[in-house]
Amino acid sequence: MALQSSGTITMAQIQTEFGGSNPASLSEYYRGGSNVPNTSTNSGIPTSGTIDMADFYGGANYSPDLTATVTLGSSSGSNKNGFFTILGYSVGADSEGSLPDDTLEWSSGKTVYIYANVKATVHNGTGTSNDAFQCQFKSATGNWASEAAFVSHITGKTCTATYSSSSASIVMNTTNGSLAGGTGGGNYQCNFLSVSGTSAASGMATVFETAGVGNTVTLTFSS
Repeated sequence: MALQSSGTITMAQIQTEFGGSNPASLSEYYRGGSNVPNTSTNSGIPTSGTIDMADFYGGANYSPDLTATVTLGSSSGSNKNGFFTILGYSVGADSEGSLPDDTLEWSSGKTVYIYANVKATVHNGTGTSNDAFQCQFKSATGNWASEAAFVSHITGKTCTATYSSSSASIVMNTTNGSLAGGTGGGNYQCNFLSVSGTSAASGMATVFETAGVGNTVTLTFSS
């Protein structure tokens, strides 16, 4: 649970959030040290030098950012409209494997994993643009109160795709696409599918197209 954004913060609250030894001292709580994650959430906490209780407003002992790599495998070829789909982390022709089970965000023991099927549908020069981006997530059902709570947690995260000097971002919300939940195999699942042909979706798809089969796109997820 994050620290409050105003009012008095005590040393006891800081220690409850971040842990540490007794007697507690502010010198234990520099960002990037052994107790405080070096994340954008904790950007107000200094990494060295002068440190003050007010620096901890909004600070939290979890890492909201995940960087995962997607090795592009197969492309499904052109259809009559001139589109093709690049499948992330493929294990064979037109097959989809799994991304590493890396934590997207955790707080109070709640974990989220990116697990499969990152796609970008990209335009290859003919027909009407239909660029899209798709990514799926999972989490153990025991970590969340409900499917709706899990989907709500994914909603609003920013996904940034990067390959070499090519980069694009999309906010995973109902403006840019759809987030559909589900339950299976002891997991809550959430699928984000962008609105086809929008500038955000086109930007993401272009990064995959630029990378091409056999190369690696980096996906960063952040709050």
